[in-house]
Order: sequence, then structure tokens, then C-alpha cells
Amino acid sequence: MKKLILSLLILILFTINLSAQILGISGSRVMPVNELSVRADVIVRAKVKKVEKASYLDYTQLATLQVTEIIKGDNRLKDVRVWSGTQNINANDSFNKDIEVLVFLVYEQTFYRLLNFQHGIFVVEGEAVRNWR
Repeated sequence: MKKLILSLLILILFTINLSAQILGISGSRVMPVNELSVRADVIVRAKVKKVEKASYLDYTQLATLQVTEIIKGDNRLKDVRVWSGTQNINANDSFNKDIEVLVFLVYEQTFYRLLNFQHGIFVVEGEAVRNWR
């Protein structure tokens, strides 16, 4: 009887977890801009120069960004390599070639990664930042 109850409890918890992932409910949250600014190691405006397939931890892309403006961080940066394409169920942090972006980055062992997944990247059109909060 105790094994049956324990098995049912595990099944119920697994089902709740799976349902939360399918519905997009997770522990990730959208950070406010001031928190993004403080927590980011580097904030740059850049053009996506190259996007390569990758297989490193949870990442499926390695993007090379050509820096056009440095807002925070090392002012000697010319190019930045960024891990992206996270396989987290709610993340949509992939890059497309030849777009201009404003990105909030943190250092991840070998290269950078986006801070707060897709909420740490903003497309720039002319001088306007799209979807700025």
C-alpha cells in the first residue's frame, strides 16, 4: 500500500512538472532593464556576423557578433562570441545572421551567453530598439 501511494505521488509530481513545461510555466522570469544592466558583464550593440551550429552544454549555436558600440564592459572588444540556442523549453535565444542587436551578456566559461535568454536580446532598426520595455 505504501509503495502504491509513493508511486502515485511520484506520478502526480512528474505530471505537474511536465504540464508546467508544456504550458510555458517555469522558474525563469523577465528581468527588468535595471537588473539586466547591473547583472550583465557586457552590454553591446552589434551586428550578427556569423552563426555556427554548436554542441556545448545546452547550446546549439555559437554566434559571432561584430561590436559597433560598447555600453558596458571591455572597451577593446571588436568581436564577441556568444553561446545561444539554449535547449531550455521556454528559451528562444537564437541569432539570425546580418541583424543588428543590443545584447546583455554574461561570461560563460569560454565565451559569453545571453543574460535572461531571449529577454536579453533586442533587435535594433536604425536608431530604434524594437520591443524595448
